[in-house]
Formats: sequence, C-alpha cells, structure tokens
Amino acid sequence: MEARDTTIHLNDAVRFLEEQHQWDHLGEDGQAIRKLLNSREQHGEMDEFEIWERHLSQGLTFPFLAKVSDFQKPGSLTSYEAEFYVQGLAGVDDPYGVIAIVTTSISSPECTDSAGMKGGFISRLFSKFHSREPVTRKFALCDLDAVDSNSENHKQLRLYSIWYSNR
Repeated sequence: MEARDTTIHLNDAVRFLEEQHQWDHLGEDGQAIRKLLNSREQHGEMDEFEIWERHLSQGLTFPFLAKVSDFQKPGSLTSYEAEFYVQGLAGVDDPYGVIAIVTTSISSPECTDSAGMKGGFISRLFSKFHSREPVTRKFALCDLDAVDSNSENHKQLRLYSIWYSNR
C-alpha cells in the first residue's frame, strides 16, 4: 500500500502548523503578534523588522519619555541617562531590529565634597566628562520602556520587546 502523503507534504504541513501556532504560548500577547505578522506573505526576519517599524511608526506617539529596560553593553546610553525622549524611528538594523532616535540630556547629580559643600570636586569632575547639552543618539527600540506604564506607547513597546526576545 502506498503512503497517502509524501515527506514533502508532511514537512509543508508541519511548517504551516508551526507558523500558525508559533506565538500561542504567549497568550493574548501572542495573539496580537500573530495577528500583526500573519497578515502578510511568507517573509524573513528583516521583513518582520520592517513590518514592526511600519506598525510602531503609526502606533506610537512621538516624542515620549522612555528609559532603558535592558542594558546590553556599556557606552551607548548609561545609567546617568535615566530618562530621555524618543523622537522617532530611524529604520531597522540586523540584528538590533527597529532603531529609535533618542534625545538625552545628562544633568550632574547633586554631590557634596568632604566638607559638605554642594558642587564639590565630584560634581566638577562629573560635569567635566558629561555634557548638559541634549545629545541625539540611535538606540535599539527593543531595550526601551515608556516611562508612563499606562500609555499606549508602553503597550506597543512591550509587545514589540516580547516579539523581539521570542523571535
């Protein structure tokens, strides 16, 4: 007796089912991700980045106050820049995904010297190496959180970050 399906048919069926249920383990977030990504033809990772960029450029309200949710490497944004403004999106980059344009403004902390005087040596040293002028940089959107946790921006960034970390 001959097999009803070939190995090719079986592999196609498995791939189809995997794509349809890839995000099920994420509950409601997974349903939202599937709805966004399954509304197009078969794609690669860069295509998915571009789908997210289009979706987020329409769904986010700019500018908005944000903070780093996950520091990946030193140098780009530091803990001194606790909050900054996301001005817009700058495109996509492999492997970082959607890239945000952020404006930072570092202000020196209120430091005292050994005599208890404000603006002591530590403050002067800190201000020597850190500009108070706004600086515009690019940063991976997947590592950012909107400061207002009740905003639509927060929900959109959270959904994108979940997708990014589970892709």
